[in-house]
Amino acid sequence: MKKINKMLTMFQENNIDPIARGDIARSKTRNFNRKHWEEVYPHIPIDLAVDIEMIQTGIEE
Repeated sequence: MKKINKMLTMFQENNIDPIARGDIARSKTRNFNRKHWEEVYPHIPIDLAVDIEMIQTGIEE
């Protein structure tokens, strides 16, 4: 979880959005302004929730 948070922070510091948070915001915001998004993106808190379901472990023959 620490590595994921560190990676997300690095994305914001470099103003890159490979997880498409801007596209999600654009789809839910009327009159979305891309320039404003680029200014505020590095400062927006990102809450992370991970839910993993292990279906199978080990080696199968």
